[in-house]
Amino acid sequence: MPYLPGYARHCTFYNKEIVFLMFSVMESGALMTGVRRLKEKLLPTLIILMLTPFVLRFCIPLMDESEITAIDRNADFISAQYEECEPIVIESSTDFESYGFPGNGTNSNPYIIEGVNISSMTSCISISNVNDIFVIRDCFLKSNRTPNYVIQLLNVVNSTIEENVIIGGSQGIRCLQSISLRLIRNTICDSGSGLVFINSLKATATGNSIYGHATGVELVYTSQCVFSANRIYANTQHGLTVDAGSEFNSFTFNLIGWNGLGASYSRNAVDGGGNNNWFTNSWSDYTPPGPYNISGDSNSQDLDPIELIDSEGPWINAPEDIVMGEGSPVIVSWNPRDIFPFQYTLLLNGMITSAGVWIDEEISFDLQYLEPGDYNIILAVADGSGNTTEDIVFASVLYIILGDIGTELVAYASILSVVILIMILCIVKKRP
Repeated sequence: MPYLPGYARHCTFYNKEIVFLMFSVMESGALMTGVRRLKEKLLPTLIILMLTPFVLRFCIPLMDESEITAIDRNADFISAQYEECEPIVIESSTDFESYGFPGNGTNSNPYIIEGVNISSMTSCISISNVNDIFVIRDCFLKSNRTPNYVIQLLNVVNSTIEENVIIGGSQGIRCLQSISLRLIRNTICDSGSGLVFINSLKATATGNSIYGHATGVELVYTSQCVFSANRIYANTQHGLTVDAGSEFNSFTFNLIGWNGLGASYSRNAVDGGGNNNWFTNSWSDYTPPGPYNISGDSNSQDLDPIELIDSEGPWINAPEDIVMGEGSPVIVSWNPRDIFPFQYTLLLNGMITSAGVWIDEEISFDLQYLEPGDYNIILAVADGSGNTTEDIVFASVLYIILGDIGTELVAYASILSVVILIMILCIVKKRP
């Protein structure tokens, strides 16, 4: 017999009792008397009792099935938080105005590109040959094909890219012949190269997470830049590379780890430039004491290195198990957290339904289209150092006749109605 909720099993038990009592009444010859008395005196009461569950179901909207499942139905993927937009191409000052971006391009009132979701087969944002100052802020940008650059900046100055999610492409952010750019708290992942500077000067990169690329950061003929407090990890070849034409760059307080694991030619950092300063960075392959020797022809050293250790798995919340009606709009959501998020995998009854780069945001699974049956949904997340954590949610999808029965209050009312009906039948049976 398939599993039924507790109140359904009780109802089945009481239905058997009703059948037994009805046969008892028939055998005693009191059936006609009982029916006549029910019709005259008790039929209105029985009607009210039988209608009680339905009245409660529709008159108490605050206690719907969402309280039983305890699932946030408003959850959605991160890209849905932004306004969908076509790729942006800026080649002159008038283009900012044509797109309707607020601002006037000055230091005190820069043009603002904010809150857009661009998923494209080409580059998402391309800005070139302008003297206007601009800010690209809080956008979700994904390029689905290479060779493309998610953001490309050519010959621009004094502008800011901050708090964006940047995914895919052959390069995440590509800066050419540009001066005094600021890159702040961006998540850049799953590209060929994450952040690339070519023939550029005086850029600053602070608080960015750069992971899941072949190479995290590349400097080509780029000088006088400052890289501070970035997390550069889990890139398959190199964390950072500085070529022979790049000089007087500073790298401080960065977390640099687990880059190029398993590849003999890969390194956390390679410095082939000159007079670059490395100080107080954390390195996953550093063993104290002493300086940290950086690969490359420059023979650079970090004179105050810190050993980077991550032995704890990601934290993950544990949503409640679910009992739902077929077709109900239920979404199960997790909010895993880790300082080095890397990859996630979603499995339904052991089969992978989704996998990819984990961007330290909500991960959701929609149960609305599941057929009736029992399911287990597993979310497994891995951080950049290889630690893993998983959570499992069990879901029972019932046919709509059971799944839409309503709240616990309605169930209790149904049981009460059956109990009172049994009592009435017992009274009828005893009367002559």
